[in-house]
Amino acid sequence: MPSRHAGFAAVTVVSEKLVNQVLETYVNTFLTGVRVPLTQIAQLTVGVPLDLTLTATAVLLSARAALARNTAGLIPMIFRFYAKARLDAVPSGGGPSLSSFAPEIIVEADLAAALLPMVQGTQLQFGVNMAGSHLGSIHAHIIDPDGMPPAYQSEVVKILQGPQVRSAVQAALNAIPPQQLATTPGTIPASYNFKQMKPLQPGETWVDAHIATDRIIYWPMQGSLALACDVPGFTHGIPTDLTDFSGGADIAAATNLDFMQSYFASAVLPQMRNAFLQNNLRIDTVDFLRFSHRDFPNGPADYLELGLSASVWTHDFLHFIVAGTTKISSVGVTIPAAPYLYRNQEVRLHFGMIDVDLPDWVNTVLFGLSLLLPPVTLFLPTIVGEVLHNALVDASNAANGMGSRLGVDITQDLKLPGTAGPTYRFTPQQLWLQCQAGERSATVKASLAPVSQPQLIVALADANVTVDPRIDRQEVRRDNGLSDSITARLVLPPAFVQRKDPTLRVRYETALNGKVVPAFTRDLRLFGLQLSQVLGQPGPDPLVLVIDTKQMVSPTKTDQEVRISVRLYRSMGGTTEDFYNGSIYVVSVDPRPDDVKPYVQWAHRTAYFNNHRKVLVARRSKIHKVPGKGGCRFSNQYLLPSMRSPFVFVSLRRFTGLPFDLIDIEANRDQVCPYCFFGGPDKHPGTSVTATVDRTGVIGKLVNP
Repeated sequence: MPSRHAGFAAVTVVSEKLVNQVLETYVNTFLTGVRVPLTQIAQLTVGVPLDLTLTATAVLLSARAALARNTAGLIPMIFRFYAKARLDAVPSGGGPSLSSFAPEIIVEADLAAALLPMVQGTQLQFGVNMAGSHLGSIHAHIIDPDGMPPAYQSEVVKILQGPQVRSAVQAALNAIPPQQLATTPGTIPASYNFKQMKPLQPGETWVDAHIATDRIIYWPMQGSLALACDVPGFTHGIPTDLTDFSGGADIAAATNLDFMQSYFASAVLPQMRNAFLQNNLRIDTVDFLRFSHRDFPNGPADYLELGLSASVWTHDFLHFIVAGTTKISSVGVTIPAAPYLYRNQEVRLHFGMIDVDLPDWVNTVLFGLSLLLPPVTLFLPTIVGEVLHNALVDASNAANGMGSRLGVDITQDLKLPGTAGPTYRFTPQQLWLQCQAGERSATVKASLAPVSQPQLIVALADANVTVDPRIDRQEVRRDNGLSDSITARLVLPPAFVQRKDPTLRVRYETALNGKVVPAFTRDLRLFGLQLSQVLGQPGPDPLVLVIDTKQMVSPTKTDQEVRISVRLYRSMGGTTEDFYNGSIYVVSVDPRPDDVKPYVQWAHRTAYFNNHRKVLVARRSKIHKVPGKGGCRFSNQYLLPSMRSPFVFVSLRRFTGLPFDLIDIEANRDQVCPYCFFGGPDKHPGTSVTATVDRTGVIGKLVNP
């Protein structure tokens, strides 16, 4: 069976899922203006000859790859366009339009294209060569006919799948450069660069080696894409031997250990000489770095071995007088170590037995970390190439006594080359060496996925709050009333969606005490003309909602609850797809002690039977007056802590103000206890609303109509 690296210097396998996420990022970043004109006229005879005029411009929504092995090595792709069209049926001989329709249309273009390698710093990224692509079939779907007769629909589909639309689609796609439609992050190295400063002289270069890669290969497989490189004079891989070893990971990298050992022996180790590592310990020469496999009594092991010659020096003047030198002794040291992944975050080294006695003051761990950790970082996918630099700095600091962890953190947040976002997070999942004959490789598997998400930010008079989607119910509690104004803003990460996508909408919903407030509830397109702009008025920002609290309720009234919810979604042909949902509750509370608050409400658990099955649910009571302030015989049910059974009791709330004005109590009697407020379920308030002297601070309206 071929080795993972298939004879190449390095191989990276990228999952189809990650390829499509990268495509989405580049489409949303660069291709928001790709449009295809669909306007055409067709003849149709339905009783009388008609001219059907289709007027539309299709917008590119997405590009997706469907990876599969093929002899040509091409990448099968599907480009999806959307159009809100207009169809007019006019008599062929002239005259007014007989009927008009506004159908929604999807056009899908199948395409096969090669990839082009692009150098991004020290990394190689692969973009789609659209200029040399082959356009296959075009499929048209009418997702909302808007009442069009079947004969009209059939004719529209013929137009969209005809040669004129095909030529327009081909022209639009051919104009896309590879840099604007990349399929991969940085995957394989454009060159191998190993630079390390002297541990105790960070300003002096200890080693600086550079070898360029020359033969770049990509190889589509079922559900994944393999990318490989050769280094002249060291490797010559076989593309047909490439296999998918990712095991379902987003990205996996395999490094050829024979190449790595030869590279260090010829280009790196000869430069590593005469550098002090710690205190008076000097590395005279680094003789070898090799990758070994050995069968021990407790099982096989794969590890690195670093061999070096070191010497110990002294500042003792008497020693210099006697010996004529400040050098005490020379030793040959072999350091065995096995890299491993700690908590899916750090690369650490497990050290074996060192076959020489070093002075007691030599920190063996730092000794190994400073020399062995930097080569290990070359096993990582080049997308986290900065980790190498960080590792060297960390090791240098440690050797200078500045302290260090036992490894290097290789989790990393990054942006794809040429984009402002979204942020992708690299999280390692597995790391292991295989050093036996037939499979000499270092393999790393990791997840790489976008982590940037929209944020709902609510600005009050004295605070800004960001909604945390991990909280089921997030509240902002304010003493003595609501804020005079509340501004909600949905912040979208760069390239999270295509800002000119005509199918995207933002819905804000505001509710006061559970009832929707129409004045501050709206549903707008994310991009395009709004109704107010058509009428000549300035258009609202669909991402921002400004709430004037006074139009809903007195800002100083306590025990009020304002819920603000936002939804970012796609509406297309009667179906919807959600991208974000978030809610926040702004609550005004009375800060006084509970014993002066006249109203109470509780929640408790109760059971009912559903098809002979006992089901426990939590129920919220109606609002009661407390005992002594007009409360009924049930209103003290959970006021005493001794009555709060942990199996039944859920919560209790004391408050001052009703969630509505007292004059509106009849319209809201379903929220209150009929005995506490009316004297019974068959009682109703008279023509006036009266009250005794308010000794509790109840806020309400006393009206005599």
